[in-house]
Amino acid sequence: NIIESDKGTFFVSANGRFVFKGPIYDMWNGQPISTMEEVEKIVNRLDLKKIGVDLEGLSTFTLGKGPREVVVFASPECPHCHQVLAQAAGLTEQFTFRIVVFPVSQKALPLAKKVWCAGPEKGLPALLAQKYDGLPEGQCDITPMQKTLVVARVLSIPAVPFLIRDDGQTHKGALNDLAGWLAGQPIKEAKK
Repeated sequence: NIIESDKGTFFVSANGRFVFKGPIYDMWNGQPISTMEEVEKIVNRLDLKKIGVDLEGLSTFTLGKGPREVVVFASPECPHCHQVLAQAAGLTEQFTFRIVVFPVSQKALPLAKKVWCAGPEKGLPALLAQKYDGLPEGQCDITPMQKTLVVARVLSIPAVPFLIRDDGQTHKGALNDLAGWLAGQPIKEAKK
């Protein structure tokens, strides 16, 4: 937690035991943080290129040919991911969606491997339709998926879907209005 008072800006550890006084520096965005306004501005932003994450090395499929790129970490068995991906399928003229197949749990790993190994011609349509029965049981290089797991851990991706808009703004979890969020509109409460 960060606290701002008339005596300065302080970082407080999660359990409240430690307080750090002095400059705070955001290593991922390469800038100092000295006010709550700056914290609010950058805390939910992520620039994958700036921190050296190459999507080509991860288990990534591409959907769309639009000029704006959006990253979506999604797990095959995730219903909220399917909801977001269904919306993305209708926005492919404006956006290029970089869909990172991310097995969010051990249980999801076999299905994620199956989707990844099926490749973009079969795996991506299966992921979009959430229909996996017809996928082949073949083997493939799962190094990109292993890298995805490492990157997700380093980035502390808490849940899927996890989205990164082209301006770096992130969102985790269900999203009813993907087009609105991509346009910068406030997030509406997701249906339960």
